[in-house]
Amino acid sequence: MQTLQIIHNPTAGKADHSKAFLVNLVKGFSPRINYISTKDDAWKAFEFDGTDLVFLAGGDGTVRKVFEKALLNKEKGSEKVTCPVVLLPFGTANNIARTLNIFTAPLKMIAYGEGDVERYNYGDIEGLKEKDFFIESAGFGIFPELLSIMKNSNIYSDSPGKKMELALEQLISIVKDFKPEKIKIKTGGITIKGSFLLAELMKIKHIGPNVELAPEASVSDEYFHLVLIPEEKRKALERYLTNTLENKEEPGSVSNFVMTLRVKSVKIKSGSAVMHVDDELVKDYSGKYIRAEVRKGIIPFIKNVRFS
Repeated sequence: MQTLQIIHNPTAGKADHSKAFLVNLVKGFSPRINYISTKDDAWKAFEFDGTDLVFLAGGDGTVRKVFEKALLNKEKGSEKVTCPVVLLPFGTANNIARTLNIFTAPLKMIAYGEGDVERYNYGDIEGLKEKDFFIESAGFGIFPELLSIMKNSNIYSDSPGKKMELALEQLISIVKDFKPEKIKIKTGGITIKGSFLLAELMKIKHIGPNVELAPEASVSDEYFHLVLIPEEKRKALERYLTNTLENKEEPGSVSNFVMTLRVKSVKIKSGSAVMHVDDELVKDYSGKYIRAEVRKGIIPFIKNVRFS
């Protein structure tokens, strides 16, 4: 009989998902269910041992917490996580879920294919004081600016969808007047220099308020999508974001304004004093090169999960 583990962030998204709801949701897989909240003191000592299947209820930030836990356990000598993880997307942006081809939060039933498992490769970072890995994206330009404004504003909504809409409106406003940043990149024996609105190392398809900039990305990729948007593509980017806000089925091709390279290892620096790592601002960036490299995944995630 399988042992199930629910890992739950009870404050993710609209926070309308209780322990009882989650237990009832997954009990069809096995009656042997363990539960832990990432808000509990017990989370500090959590281990994946003895678990056959994990149900992770939360958003992108909750996925990062699980990675932090797995990496910490690895440093202590524990083996990599072998039990597959089913992501239940109850967060606000749910950008990781989108790359796993999971688009709705569950109500009653969960279904997936046994072969739809991918190890989630992540980015290792050297050169920052407090951040040493990322699972979504890291970079410079308009998204650190958006994070800074959103974290320091009184913009609020109980609806995740409305939050994304407000953030996208703010991003469009930023793009109109953003001063490009001088970026220098070294990768694969080449050097790239220029002024860019955005320079991102992406492990997933979307960033921020569900803006798709790396449509070919997969969590199992053994490389980053280095995404660059030069100053002269400002109007095309603004048009794309406006079309996305207006929910147009085809907002346009990112190839109209994005330069993309697939890189396994990269050195990058900016004239800016601010960057981001996943959804966290790095306000004390030194201006020196940071180095990023793809690392083999330590957690297997199940993709193509369907809910009803």
